[in-house]
Amino acid sequence: MSIIKAVIMDKDGSTIVSPNILPDELGELIQQNQHIHWVMATGRSLCNVLKSPMVELLNPEVPQIIEGGARVVNLNGECLQVSHLQTHEIEHFLKVVDLDALHYLFYSVDEGGGFMYSNNLEYWQEQIMVLRTTDDLSEFVAWFDEVKPAKLSVRVKRNIDLPGVNWTQNDSYIDVTTAGVHKGSAVLDVLTMLGVSPSETAFVFNDFNDLSVLEHPELSQIVKVKVGDLLPDVAADYALESPYDVAGVLKGLLSCNTC
Repeated sequence: MSIIKAVIMDKDGSTIVSPNILPDELGELIQQNQHIHWVMATGRSLCNVLKSPMVELLNPEVPQIIEGGARVVNLNGECLQVSHLQTHEIEHFLKVVDLDALHYLFYSVDEGGGFMYSNNLEYWQEQIMVLRTTDDLSEFVAWFDEVKPAKLSVRVKRNIDLPGVNWTQNDSYIDVTTAGVHKGSAVLDVLTMLGVSPSETAFVFNDFNDLSVLEHPELSQIVKVKVGDLLPDVAADYALESPYDVAGVLKGLLSCNTC
């Protein structure tokens, strides 16, 4: 087995336990192995990521993957890479989506919160940090040029299909990013930035929006650490019950670095 130089970590359900708890053993492992590139790979926005208990343990210079791979940042606040949604992609999304199946549409903005469209604003604006709201879809679309979002977040009432749209779904949440951009593409880009090969990398994952990493042909040699039972048919090098088990496996992998 290759020496592990980087650990790519999905956040919710993989390494973080609800409500926003980092297992002590994993926190200690990160703290004791600062020579390793610890990288979060999440669909969450920067504002949300900065609230994670993991942040204070990470090297602020190391690239972090946010917004489903559409944005790569470091914790010093620098945007290292961004892939914006295009106007024609939003227009196509609105042509094919069943609006009656939506709870809301949401653009994140860097300063925290975001812009929301919903037919039930009274409820949803109390659940999510929002800067601006509307129940007028044309107004929400008009905000696109102002926000220049990298990702459109969608919450749905039921399963839907979005032909011709680049999207991933976890439960009732959908992320829409520009064509060809996802966690898999961002992981490959970050490993290139770090000068680390996939075989020198462990990937901790648990959900459907992680599949783009597992299915990427150039990432086939990545060490796969699956957490939970949401992906029973997905092969992995290690299959764990919960985030509390992650530190033990990673400790074993890192111990091989000194073998």
